[in-house]
Amino acid sequence: MNIKNLILKNKRIAICLVVALGFGIAGGASNMPQADYNNLVVQKEQLDDKIIALDKQLEENKSKVDELQAKKDESDRIDKAEAERLAKEEADRLAREEAERFAQAEQNSNYYVSSGSNGGSVQEEAPIGTMVWLSATGEKYHSRNNCGRMNPSKARQVTLESARSQGFEACSKCY
Repeated sequence: MNIKNLILKNKRIAICLVVALGFGIAGGASNMPQADYNNLVVQKEQLDDKIIALDKQLEENKSKVDELQAKKDESDRIDKAEAERLAKEEADRLAREEAERFAQAEQNSNYYVSSGSNGGSVQEEAPIGTMVWLSATGEKYHSRNNCGRMNPSKARQVTLESARSQGFEACSKCY
């Protein structure tokens, strides 16, 4: 049992020596000259000031970025609205041209000639060529309005030349 007591006493001494040595090193490291300490404090304050200035600059840059993004979004919105307006104007122009073409075709198909006999005037229809039938939705012209491929209630009559000029093709069933 003496050996155990001796080992326990030596462990206690070794631990005490290690703790004392640690305090000695820690205490010796803090023996910095006052001038060096003051220089470090000044450098730390300068770095803190720089950090504050950079933080302010960062906030200013963020606000500028937000303003520029808002301007870009507004510009994109205006450009999109302008493009939509131009597309609508183009569609309106095309619709007007189509209406004018239909009006011209209708006027050509309803051409009347006046002929007089004994002072009286009688109006007769004088077609300017072969008349054909167009369906409301089709791409072909027909020789009769009851062709199996069209609705006769929605058919209209135009000249053959007018139908061809509008891009219609002959129906394969009735031609």
